[in-house]
Amino acid sequence: MAYNQIRAARESRGWSQSRLVAEIERAAQANGVSLMTRGSLTTALSRWENGHVAPKQHHRSLLRATLGIDLDDGHNTGEPIGQAMTLVQVDAQAEVLSAIRRSDRHGLAHMTNPQLDIYAAALRGSLGTGGPLPVRIRLAALLADAEALIAWQLIDLSQPAAALSRYRRAEQYARDAEDAHLIAHARAGQAVALIDLDHPDDAHQLMQATRAQAEGKVSTLFWAWLLAANAETGAAAGDGRTCRESVRAAFDVLPDGQRADPALPYITLGPAHLQRWAGHSLSMIGERSAIDMLEEAAEAMPIDFVRARGSLHTDMAECHALLGHKSDARRERGTALELVQESGSRRQQRRLNYLVAA
Repeated sequence: MAYNQIRAARESRGWSQSRLVAEIERAAQANGVSLMTRGSLTTALSRWENGHVAPKQHHRSLLRATLGIDLDDGHNTGEPIGQAMTLVQVDAQAEVLSAIRRSDRHGLAHMTNPQLDIYAAALRGSLGTGGPLPVRIRLAALLADAEALIAWQLIDLSQPAAALSRYRRAEQYARDAEDAHLIAHARAGQAVALIDLDHPDDAHQLMQATRAQAEGKVSTLFWAWLLAANAETGAAAGDGRTCRESVRAAFDVLPDGQRADPALPYITLGPAHLQRWAGHSLSMIGERSAIDMLEEAAEAMPIDFVRARGSLHTDMAECHALLGHKSDARRERGTALELVQESGSRRQQRRLNYLVAA
């Protein structure tokens, strides 16, 4: 089992082993994870880097949080195989994931991500036990959802490379489940990760292909969601025409009075959410109408969507800055900072830092 990537990731940051140990301890404390003593952890780190033993699941989660690497590559880690589950037990797990998702709306991905990672590992263990086909299909769908949520949290933690890997894993589970919605959802997430990795053209090509594959196979609400995602990748790639057309089409098909679908717990897209998303995309191509759209969305955005509101006010700050409205930009940046401090979003903090530098 080759875990030399731990050493490579550590050395690429210029960190000593003692520095990495300190970072692991800091991440563990922030996430309420119990650790061995510092001396034992230093010894364990040496053994991991030499490939003598594999880190256990909670250690892999902490290494991913500190180094941004994914060590869950199929090697035997010595962990016990998961427990077989019945269909009723699998269906009950959907409520667990929904509870995590509700908590995630408030942000604090750095706190919930390691726990969600451990939860997904347990689901993978159960899937590995085999069992009846309906159980395996339902478990694969649940894992596709869980892996995509992990990936989205990694996006928020400014770890797009790790997020891309998890979104690709989510797509594979979605294909195992033969679920067109989950497949498209995972591929759209990959596009967001590619944008953050500064590959906007690749992101837009992937999104265009995803939309074509999903057409006629997904619900109207999800189709509106895909159109909004297509607008964002179009804007990132400098395709203003596609961005504008996709925004208009998304508003045209968005079902009246529907914000969520119980069958699709991983998406939320009411009018306020679509206005926020459309305003973000239009602001990227310099549309002056974006600021009005964002201001309307700010009035209607549910208060529990803390991270979404932080993103919205960050977009408004950027729009005002581009238009030369300095006082408005400062005001919106201040609001965004308060929300980012509440959510702990490193991605939004980076955007706000860039706004100041510019």
